[in-house]
Amino acid sequence: MKKILLVVLLSLYSSFALADVVFDSSVNEYQSLEEVVMNFHKGSEELLTRQDPNGIFMKVYELVIRRTEQMLEENQFEDPTWVRQIALTYANYYRRAFFAFQTYQAYGSWVSTVATPWWLAFTENKNNQLAIPVQFILSTNAHIQNDLPLALIESGADFSERCYRDYKRIGVIFTGSFEESWQAIHRLDHKNRSEIEKVMSSWMAQNWIAIFRDTAWKNAVKLSKQQITPAQIEQQAYKAGLGYRTLDFWAR
Repeated sequence: MKKILLVVLLSLYSSFALADVVFDSSVNEYQSLEEVVMNFHKGSEELLTRQDPNGIFMKVYELVIRRTEQMLEENQFEDPTWVRQIALTYANYYRRAFFAFQTYQAYGSWVSTVATPWWLAFTENKNNQLAIPVQFILSTNAHIQNDLPLALIESGADFSERCYRDYKRIGVIFTGSFEESWQAIHRLDHKNRSEIEKVMSSWMAQNWIAIFRDTAWKNAVKLSKQQITPAQIEQQAYKAGLGYRTLDFWAR
């Protein structure tokens, strides 16, 4: 009986310890993009070392934030103040979702703040039954289709043409991150995939992300006009995630 209790306690501690290693529980929100990069780098390496598919999305995200910082330094945005704010706000949505799920694994119903699209992505990643690329798509779907409209509103987007142009510039970073995504995927997915598969996957990923971001922008505009609710956005993203889960047969 003591051995069983010890195993359970170690399991709970491991789940919470992982959350604390990835995201410092003493910090409620990121205050700078430098802090985001540091935490995402540490967290993604820890997750990938543990063969946790969540590390793939976090590694790519780290590289996207690095590139965003570089473009800010090069004055490539029309409204750098807003770009920095949306990037930081958006990263905090991911931080809260990941930390809440990891804490839930340690404490059960103590935390109930994980949006259903993230719940789907995190659960499938934890079970590790789907093909690695599909698990990555589920995380991408949750963060863009569910979180991004809310982050746009929270960051003070005015939905002007200038704002949209900067939004598109950020999108290019995401759609251009496939090579890094592929490398991260292959740290866990050891199948010898052909160059044709890589090209097809790249084309599909870039188009999916572009569609995700277009939908997120339109939903944010609707949200600003009270034509849609956050709950409806969450439901749309969850249904989309269920659909992407069926791609598992193709990705193997």
